Amino acid sequence: APYLDKCAIASLSTTQKVWFRVSHPTAKTLAISPERRGVEATMVDGKAVFSVEGGAKLMIVPDGDVVRTLSLLVDDDSKYLLNMRRFDHIIRFKRGYHTAANNPHIKLNEYGAPVLTIREDNTMVVLEEGAHLCAAIDIRGAKGTRISGRGFINLLDRCYGADKNFEGELVGAFRENVVPAIYVHENALNVLVQDITIITDFRCIAARNADGIHVENVKMFSSAQNGDGVNVINTQHVRVDNCYIHSQDDCFCGYNNCDSIRFLWDDDKYIKGLPTSDLVLTNSVVWTNCRPFVFGGHATGAKSPRCVMENILVENCEIIGMANSLHYEDDFTFKRYNTRTFWSGMMRILSQSEQIVRNITFRNIDVEWTKGYNGQPIHIAVRDNSKTSYKESQGYRIENILFENISFRHVDKSVMPIYMKAPSDIEGYGIYGVEFKNVTFDGKPHTAVGLTLVGNVNL
Repeated sequence: APYLDKCAIASLSTTQKVWFRVSHPTAKTLAISPERRGVEATMVDGKAVFSVEGGAKLMIVPDGDVVRTLSLLVDDDSKYLLNMRRFDHIIRFKRGYHTAANNPHIKLNEYGAPVLTIREDNTMVVLEEGAHLCAAIDIRGAKGTRISGRGFINLLDRCYGADKNFEGELVGAFRENVVPAIYVHENALNVLVQDITIITDFRCIAARNADGIHVENVKMFSSAQNGDGVNVINTQHVRVDNCYIHSQDDCFCGYNNCDSIRFLWDDDKYIKGLPTSDLVLTNSVVWTNCRPFVFGGHATGAKSPRCVMENILVENCEIIGMANSLHYEDDFTFKRYNTRTFWSGMMRILSQSEQIVRNITFRNIDVEWTKGYNGQPIHIAVRDNSKTSYKESQGYRIENILFENISFRHVDKSVMPIYMKAPSDIEGYGIYGVEFKNVTFDGKPHTAVGLTLVGNVNL
C-alpha cells in the first residue's frame, strides 16, 4: 500500500434493536455499506438515521469517500457465550489498558516490543469488554489456544509516526520491533480467535507453519503498509468466518514457505515442507488499501518437490472499498491517482518460484466498485523471471480456478479487463482450467469488460 489513511471506529454489544443517528460536519450524503446487508438510512436534519437488530458490520461513507469512513460494529450479545471450563491456563484481562508496565504477563521482547507469549497447551486469553491489551500475542508451538472476548488488542500507539520509525520503501513493514497482533507459528495447532477487535500498525493475524486456525467474528484494522489482515504461510486448515477486515494491505492472503520479511521466518526445524492448503474465508466484509485476496508466491523455487498451494474457498463476502487509487494529499485535499499500470487485481492468483497453485473458488462475492479504482478486477499470472516480486524466480502452474456468482456493481465507465498471463515457451508451464459462471459488471457478462490472455492460458 502506498500511503496511510485514517478512519474512525465505533463498536458496541447489545441484545436489543438499536437506533443510530450519524452526523458529519461537511458531508451532504451518508451511505451505508455493504449495500447487500439491507440497512438503509433516512436523512433527517443532515443526520443519517437507521436501526440495527441482531448485530452488524457496517461502514458509513460520506459523499462517496471510502477513505475517511466510520466503521460501525454491533455485536449481538444474545449469541455470546464464554466457556472457560476446559482450559488448563487462563489469562484474563479486565476493563482498562494493559501494558508491560502494569501487567506481568506482558514482556518486552529483544527489540522492545510488548508481547504476550503463549507456549503452554490449552491456554485461554480472555479480553473482557473494555479491556485493551497493548501487546501482541505470540503463540509459539502451543496446542489448543483460544483468544476470546469483547475487548481489544490495541497497538494504536505503534501506528502514529510509523513513517518516521524506519528507512525504506514500505511504511512500517520492515521494523524488527514490530510483531503481528496475533502471531501463530512454530507448529502451533488448533487456535481459535473469537469476537475480539484488533487495531495494529502491522499485520493483524499471521500464521507460519501451523495447522487448524479458526477466526470468528473478529474485527481487524491495520494501519501500516504491508499490514495484511490475515496472512498465512505453510499453514493448513484455516477458516475465517463472519469477520470485518479493514486492511492497509491485502485482506486475506496465502503463500508458501517463506516471507519477504525475514524476521518472521521460523527456524528450519519447524518447517515441514507441507502445502499451504484448505483456506476458507466466508461471510465477511473487507476493505483494502491494496488487494482483498491474494493467493500464491513466496515459494522456495524447488522443482522436486514443488511448493503447493491448494484448496481455497472465498464465499459469501462483500468488498466495500478499494482505496489504493484514492488518497488525501492533506487533511482536506482529496486526490485520485491513476495507478492503472500497477494495481493487479481484486482477486489475484500468482505462481512464482516453480510453485503449483490449484483448486481455488471465489463464489457469491459482491463488489461495491470504488469510483476511481483503476486496477484489474481479476488477475491470474504465472510470472517469468523478469516479473517476479521480491527477487523470486519463474512460476510454474495454476489450475482449476472457479469464479461463480461474482457481482461488480456501480463500476466506472472505464474498467480494466480481466487479465491472465503465463509463459508460452515452456512445456507444462501455464494456466489451466479457469471457469467463469455468472460473473457480471452491473448486470453485463464478464466478457463486456474484456479478457486479456497472454501466453499459455487455457479456459
